[in-house]
Amino acid sequence: MKFQINNSVTDCPYIDDILFALKNVDSKYALYPYDKNVDGTDKCKYPERVFAYEFYHQYRRIMECKKECYCNLYLNGEQPKSSQIWKGLATITPDLVLHGKINEADHSSTTQKWLCEIKMNENLKLTDDLIKIKEKESVLLFQDYILLCVGITKDILISRIDKKELTTKNVDVRTICICVDYGEKMIISSDRLFELMKDNDSKK
Repeated sequence: MKFQINNSVTDCPYIDDILFALKNVDSKYALYPYDKNVDGTDKCKYPERVFAYEFYHQYRRIMECKKECYCNLYLNGEQPKSSQIWKGLATITPDLVLHGKINEADHSSTTQKWLCEIKMNENLKLTDDLIKIKEKESVLLFQDYILLCVGITKDILISRIDKKELTTKNVDVRTICICVDYGEKMIISSDRLFELMKDNDSKK
């Protein structure tokens, strides 16, 4: 499948590897039916998990080839981050995290590289999803937070931004938003949220 990558994020050291891994995730992992609805259409359950597993696999391949860049780092899927380790935090399970050791003594922004939440177009609630990411920041201390939106174009994502609901108080405008659109060709777009908010303003 032909592909195109549009990336405006220059200050995340792992962004190129993330985008390269996504490029190798086939569209079949974004459309994963397990049954039929009464009207004959495909029924999908937790499709982001299927996508996440394949994304994990493709990223692990990169880590194996670049071991010197990933020394003492671990890629985990649905890694529990709970109050048993960090006080004041209810148990959460991010879709994917790249991090160092997870015991409390080693928990710092230097060992926590990125956290990724994956949403399909069907279950993307942009405002709620971004607010939830913001709520994790003060405790988890990752260097970068990623909202990966599968099956949606960048333009559609921009159109869903509600500036009345999204403010610097309830969301982190540095959140990296990645759109993976499977159309006639695969288009992957990567931008910081504040850039998308600017684009939202310019299109009004």
